[in-house]
Amino acid sequence: MWRSEHPPGPYSREVHADDLVGLLDFLGVDRAHLAGISYGAEVGLVCALRHPDRVASLFLSSAVARPDPVLRAQIEGWIAAAVREDPALLWRLVLSTSFSAAWVEAHPDELRAGERRYTGLDFQAAAELLRAFLRYDVADRLGEVGAPTLVVAGGEDALKPPRHAEALARGIRGAELLVVPGAGHALCLERPEEFNTALLGFLAKHARGRPEEVHR
Repeated sequence: MWRSEHPPGPYSREVHADDLVGLLDFLGVDRAHLAGISYGAEVGLVCALRHPDRVASLFLSSAVARPDPVLRAQIEGWIAAAVREDPALLWRLVLSTSFSAAWVEAHPDELRAGERRYTGLDFQAAAELLRAFLRYDVADRLGEVGAPTLVVAGGEDALKPPRHAEALARGIRGAELLVVPGAGHALCLERPEEFNTALLGFLAKHARGRPEEVHR
């Protein structure tokens, strides 16, 4: 965990989208179905805007088009904890907004486990990633997305509430919207069955007639 290279910032979703296309080039993949969660979903969205010919479809989970004032305030708190290099504080801030109350109550050991994981975090790189999010804004470009899109959100997401998913689905032509009741931001961890069913069904739907795309 945390073993990717951490080059000096500043970072941006545009840089990461271009890195993703570089990876596709290296793998010899012309077009890919992009599925991402939160930051990764937003990188996929930026990739669809910058490199539309490389994106066959988009699966966007727990994402936004731009951070609103409440979300910005939450992320600024995460940045402050990262700058302080305080793994316990950062994990508590993440835990309190990334999971539903029911999930947190059902997983009391996760508080300490998360703290242990976060001790290995590159805090400077984490702060740069979070600052990149504060500069992210594609709200006025959603109409340019041409790839088939499914937007998924947890009904109890306290970090990026369903209103953000609804805005994405309204802005992207033909986009579908799925809100999973009772789930938090980390929908893939809290409700893996629903998440995987939605993802695999979406991929199967948009790879019909081109089965090789699913395997790529």
